[in-house]
Amino acid sequence: MNEQNNKKANILCWISLVCAFGPWVLWMVTDKLKDVAAENLIGEALGIICNVADALSLFGWLAALVLMIYVRIKYPRNVFGKILMVLYIIVIILVILFIVFMYIMCSTFVSGCESCIVELRGCDS
Repeated sequence: MNEQNNKKANILCWISLVCAFGPWVLWMVTDKLKDVAAENLIGEALGIICNVADALSLFGWLAALVLMIYVRIKYPRNVFGKILMVLYIIVIILVILFIVFMYIMCSTFVSGCESCIVELRGCDS
């Protein structure tokens, strides 16, 4: 792999990182600024920007994954591409674990509420 190809691959990896985490960072910043300027027109504009950044985050992640896959196929020896692939795999695993955790927590909460309702109905009669 020559230096020119390595440089192109690194640029694509940086673009991939910006696509993956840029909307999230923009959302965090605008959300904090929105709280500060909540009562005026600037707060409303920041709220709109915050919603747009939230909507773009899914497309950003898709673009990031496509760019990472492109780098891994076109430049398979690029180290930054390999590190980026491992990072994205870890993030995806963490998201899946979080979804499973939330499902377990919600189902436990609902079953606990159902048992309370059954006990309350028994007390009424």
